[in-house]
Amino acid sequence: YRNHVIMPVSPPEEQQMPIGRIADCRLLWDYVYQLLSDSRYENYIRWEDPDSKVFRIMDPNGLARLWGNHKNRTNMTYEKMSRALRHYYKLNIIRKEPGQRLLFRFMKTPDEIMNGQTERL
Repeated sequence: YRNHVIMPVSPPEEQQMPIGRIADCRLLWDYVYQLLSDSRYENYIRWEDPDSKVFRIMDPNGLARLWGNHKNRTNMTYEKMSRALRHYYKLNIIRKEPGQRLLFRFMKTPDEIMNGQTERL
């Protein structure tokens, strides 16, 4: 036993997932909500007015890289990711704030979005 070095093992809660990876999160709107609730991602995306559900994308290219990493798509760009955001306009999930660059508003809470999805199935 004298020659063995015991390496400390971090408890599971201290081990971090790869940057941008969020468990059980398949859709972009859900991913955005998750990032907004985690202060580690404020350089990428942050609430401007949480009560009104208004958020700002701080680093569009960085956010796209995070989303691409999460989806295992290394070639993700903001242009591609924003196509999905625009799709949410039609579904009344997210809207762009008029006259403001990179400023958006959630039109529904996550629970309202999930309930709406199950009603259509």
